[in-house]
Amino acid sequence: MDEKDQYYIQLYVFAGVLIAAAIYLLFKSIYETGLIQHLAKKIKAIFGKKST
Repeated sequence: MDEKDQYYIQLYVFAGVLIAAAIYLLFKSIYETGLIQHLAKKIKAIFGKKST
C-alpha cells in the first residue's frame, strides 16, 4: 500500500464524513420544521388503513 492509496482512502473518509454531516443537518432541519411529523402522520394513516 503506497502513499497514494492512503491519500485516496483519507479523501474518501473525509468525503464520507462531510456527506454524513450534510445528511444529518438536512434531516435535523426538516425535523425541526415539522415536515417529518407531517409525513409520519400520513404514513401512519396509510399503514393504519392497511392493518385493519
